Amino acid sequence: MPPQCTAINLSDEIRCEEEATSLNGLFCRFHSKQCQGLYRGYKLRNARLDSLSETLPSYLCDSAVALANETFADVKSEETLHELHAYLSLKHALLDRVIRARRIHHTRFFSMTLDYGHQHYIDTLSSQRSVVVHALQQLERRTAEVLYKRQKWFKWVRQRQDEEEAQRDSEQKRIKQEAALFDRHGRQHKRQMRELRMKENMKRQEEFLDEAYNERMSLEEEAKWDPIDDVVEDERGKLVDLINLFLMLNEEALKDTAVSLYETPGPANGPKKSKKNNRKVPHPEPCGKIGLETKSQMRKRLKDGVQYSHGAGILLKGTIENPIEVADRTAPISDVEIDEIIGEITEIKHLLFCRLLLSHASLLPVAIRANSVEEFLSDKEINEADLRDLCLKMENPGLQEVRDACADLVRGEEEDDDMKEQTIEEDQSNSKQTDSGRFNAPAWRRAKAMPKVWISKRDQLQQKRRQRQQKIFDRSTGGSEGSFFDFGMIDDETEQRGKKVQVRVCGRTIYNYPSEKAMNRGGWLHFSVIAKDSSLFDAVKLCRHWDELFELSTLAAFQFFPAANWMEWVGDRLKQQHLQLGFISYHEYRDADKVTIHHQSGSRGQVRRSHVMLEARNFIAAHVKRNDQASRRLIRYLSMQTHRVLLLVRDAKTGRILISPPEDELWLIRQKSGLGRAVKHEWNVQKKVGPAFFEEMEANRRWSLGFNEYFDIIVWDLDPGERFTNVYQTITEMLFKAHRFRDMPDVYNIAAPILKTVTRDPNSHRVCEIKPGDEAESIYDVIHHPGTQFKFFNEDRQVLEKTPRYLFYNDVDALEDKVLFPEETHGPGDENEIGDALNSLAALEEQGPDINRFVFDLDTDEEVPDRKPGCKDGESSEDEDDDQDENQDDDQDDDQDDDDDDWEDEEDDADDYVDRELDFQKLVPSHTSANDDMKTFVAYMARHHKPEQDPNHDMMAQYQRFMKRESSKVFKESWHRADFEPGARQKYVEAADLVKKMDKCLGSSWSIIGTLCFLDLDPHEHRRVIPDMRQAYSMMALFFTPASKVAESMLEMNIDEHLIVNQAERVKTFLDRRRHDSNKCMPEGFWKEWDTLRKKGPLDDNFSTEWDMTIRPMIAHFYREGIIRNSYVPSLAGQAFAQREPGRDLDLYIDFRLMIDEITLNPGLQEPPSTEHVLTVARKFAANHKAARFAMLRLWSAPHFYSLIIGLDKRDRMAFYDSQGRAWEWKFIPKDMPYSEWSMHQQSRLRIQPFKRFFGDRVLVKRDVFLVMGTDEKDLLKLAAATTYAIQTDPWRLEVDLWRSFVNVDMEFLEGLKDRWMD
Repeated sequence: MPPQCTAINLSDEIRCEEEATSLNGLFCRFHSKQCQGLYRGYKLRNARLDSLSETLPSYLCDSAVALANETFADVKSEETLHELHAYLSLKHALLDRVIRARRIHHTRFFSMTLDYGHQHYIDTLSSQRSVVVHALQQLERRTAEVLYKRQKWFKWVRQRQDEEEAQRDSEQKRIKQEAALFDRHGRQHKRQMRELRMKENMKRQEEFLDEAYNERMSLEEEAKWDPIDDVVEDERGKLVDLINLFLMLNEEALKDTAVSLYETPGPANGPKKSKKNNRKVPHPEPCGKIGLETKSQMRKRLKDGVQYSHGAGILLKGTIENPIEVADRTAPISDVEIDEIIGEITEIKHLLFCRLLLSHASLLPVAIRANSVEEFLSDKEINEADLRDLCLKMENPGLQEVRDACADLVRGEEEDDDMKEQTIEEDQSNSKQTDSGRFNAPAWRRAKAMPKVWISKRDQLQQKRRQRQQKIFDRSTGGSEGSFFDFGMIDDETEQRGKKVQVRVCGRTIYNYPSEKAMNRGGWLHFSVIAKDSSLFDAVKLCRHWDELFELSTLAAFQFFPAANWMEWVGDRLKQQHLQLGFISYHEYRDADKVTIHHQSGSRGQVRRSHVMLEARNFIAAHVKRNDQASRRLIRYLSMQTHRVLLLVRDAKTGRILISPPEDELWLIRQKSGLGRAVKHEWNVQKKVGPAFFEEMEANRRWSLGFNEYFDIIVWDLDPGERFTNVYQTITEMLFKAHRFRDMPDVYNIAAPILKTVTRDPNSHRVCEIKPGDEAESIYDVIHHPGTQFKFFNEDRQVLEKTPRYLFYNDVDALEDKVLFPEETHGPGDENEIGDALNSLAALEEQGPDINRFVFDLDTDEEVPDRKPGCKDGESSEDEDDDQDENQDDDQDDDQDDDDDDWEDEEDDADDYVDRELDFQKLVPSHTSANDDMKTFVAYMARHHKPEQDPNHDMMAQYQRFMKRESSKVFKESWHRADFEPGARQKYVEAADLVKKMDKCLGSSWSIIGTLCFLDLDPHEHRRVIPDMRQAYSMMALFFTPASKVAESMLEMNIDEHLIVNQAERVKTFLDRRRHDSNKCMPEGFWKEWDTLRKKGPLDDNFSTEWDMTIRPMIAHFYREGIIRNSYVPSLAGQAFAQREPGRDLDLYIDFRLMIDEITLNPGLQEPPSTEHVLTVARKFAANHKAARFAMLRLWSAPHFYSLIIGLDKRDRMAFYDSQGRAWEWKFIPKDMPYSEWSMHQQSRLRIQPFKRFFGDRVLVKRDVFLVMGTDEKDLLKLAAATTYAIQTDPWRLEVDLWRSFVNVDMEFLEGLKDRWMD
């Protein structure tokens, strides 16, 4: 039997079956020639390599740095660079060909020969080639720096080179990737093998061999036939064919051979591996979610449709969003639309190819020079390694790269420079004063498990990446105006300017950076077709901002995208409903009712008690749009539902926790077990809302957002063991209210701009965009068609006969919103005003007062000096003088605003009386003849002369007074804003202004000396002694003739005509206020109507709209001003209702009668005396003093509450429900509280208690009324001023209400106040 050829075919790697005819008996004639050609070729090239080593360029000869470490940083000559490039390129080409030829020669012709020396030499050459490749890369970088140093895009190219260098894989890994690439495209590879085998068979023919032999012999020795050239050309052709397949080119040639990535053929009849050699073999890398398709395959998929992959949850068929005909499969697309889509996708793939070339620095010059992709691929400068890299990237591009290419299709030649996001950059953390200038909160407030700021690791990395990209972009673009660039022309002498660059790559113009704008629906349609195996979660990560996300999810819900996995998110009807309302949930827990157990056994018998309890709460974690009015309303509404759910809100942009419940309500799962009574054991919290919970949520979530313009919301049940419908229904109701839906079709108004532009084909049920000129009926029109029906289901999935009454927005909600969101009615406000600190009073409780005010020793009506951000406390800004004029302008503008600033204490600058010793000589009149007064004054000065002491003496007392003053200012602002008496706030401003004018008319402080001496006050006790006394004296002096005459002469106005001073006229007009009586003192007939209503059934169904319209706006106003707050108490004693007193409209009352029997009175409390008792005392005094004058001073109080603070530990007793079942608790004593009169009477008594020895029995207290009795006008002025001072001084919270007080009246006038004013 003749010997068989031992060579292996280069085409199919199968052993040759021809007869061995060579002299050595190993090869056939063809393979003998091929082996000789290979041997001759690599020997000649080896010789040229040796000669190159002897003729090094002068730079390499003189360099002391090894080529592997060479950076060519000191090369500045273009000639030297060209010389080095020519040398290294030639050496690389020779090394590459030698290595290829030697490997083929060894593996195809001498595969059975174990020539380790030859293999070692090949490895040495491979190492040299790697060194040369690295040197070429460094040389290209240096060449680009020298040639394009003045070009603006050089830094950008340098950036691409850096990225390419950082991501460069090892040569061995890249070879494995190439092998896997060909494995994944096996059929095409087989076709190419058949073509190569046909070529070899042709060469086997004698005529071909003779002709080739004669032709080769006629050439020089160096030009003899070298098979390695054919190998290189064939391998290059395979890579080019793959790229054409990826670009959907040459469809006719590839349609029979291209395969989908999921049809990769496995090894047929492959040898079985032994267990001993059963090691893991690397499989071809998966192709991700892009999927390779030809045009015909894509056309078939779009025309036939694909099966949907629905997520877990309730799937409702037959709705507008999910018709039965296409509930399980995508709708077929028409041929015309398919042709349009495929044509655009082909262009997108070319743009993707061009964008990939931008990241390949070595190919960029060739790509810029080429006018088409075909011209680029035919360029001989592109080596096989670069083509291999392109194949690997094109086969499995990233989703972000696909998204950028889809966006490039519609970007156009001129892109708008305005890339601002639709956000308000300055949020409440910047617009309001930060916590750095405030005292640390009290211990009870600091002890929270919830941090102030929490940012996930993912967001931190995303933020750092965004900042890094911005820095690179700014550094590479220079920051000037945009202009167009064609990189085909390079001019060293022209400095190009522009922030954005358009690059012409392969004849197509694209920007040098990905689009940061939202991609339109057409781009997402192309994305869903190209990335056919992606899910909606993948697309969500690529959205640039919220509006893009909402449009994408809405269109997906209406089956706009023909993708199998884009319905998984909206397959759950519950999630879909919230999704369409802008509430996108990413995690939820629904099994609290199944997990919660309460088991207790045993009794007083022989078996000891034992218990096992486990409680769980359902929760939903979701995102809502930031800087959106509807989101702001939703958060506020949910925060007010503390009787049903608990809420935590985190700002994803800043990481700040804006709203959080008390620490003991943060738990989600807790348990207790053991012996004895369960009530005696503490709960063991297993899971709670906090940093650990946030981290767990981040780790388990299936998707995330690529932007941070949203609020992160977590809502969970208040009561454990509830059904999931409780928290879900609460959120749904608040979403309806927040978006102000008044009817069911309004639910789709949020998506109206989207739904008005799409239609559903009546035949195919395909949802597509309405083109200009089409008269198709939009989905929005279908929804609002009279024949469209809406059905409601209860938690048991039963159809409800009528719409729930509480679900939709109504007129009462509108009245409440006017109070909660005044900026919607009265003009723009701070839309970022979201959080617990909705008002100044809540901010004071959360953050404490401003520490800068204490450092600068400022009074309540003084402003903190302007400081630069870098200034320390006590250092003023250098620009303070420059800003003075601007501040004056601002003050003028403020005067035109609301009168809020006038509600503050109108006081003189207290610095006139502090920080220096009082000069009492200036207070003494030069012509005084009052010897007795003078003696009293001298003795007073001797007792209260200011001693020399450390200015920091008694710092704690100073701090406490500072806290009282700061808090009193905030309290008074909130109290007066919560005064519902008609015109009350304007009257308060008028009274303050009148007192201020009187104080200025008094001039020197000699007039107050008598009162100071009377009370024996130390003016150095604190800085407010004299200002408080001046204010008190000025308030009383208004009603006395000498002082009022002085004021009239100085102000040129008749003070007596003012209604405050004209008491005879004022007494005729009774104030429109509800009665002050507590529940205990109310007459029985007052409760009749309310008790009848309570007996009818649930209050939700029986509360009249009229009552609602009265109660809810008032409660909302109290809430906004900080008078009440949300309550987390499980059961409350109070219930709000409306009632009408005789002669008045409906007003708010709280029923606290359930707690009357539970109240234990403090032994020190006294029942206020009756009005008759007060008048009896006054009559006796008038009988003993013929010139007696009286003053009836009444404390200011709002109609519904007293200016008395309720302790933190007692607020839950003052909690109540409103008509909606929402839970509230008072911060100040409500007048409806049982025995509230007693509490007010006790506090009034305590105000004059320190001065009882001076007042004697001439000041009588009745609840909030002080009866001051003077023997004559002079005596009454002194006593009334002293009493006013005692009321209004430290702690500066109580005030005398001049509009309800009567001063310097006789007994007859006082008798007339009995029925209407004194009670």
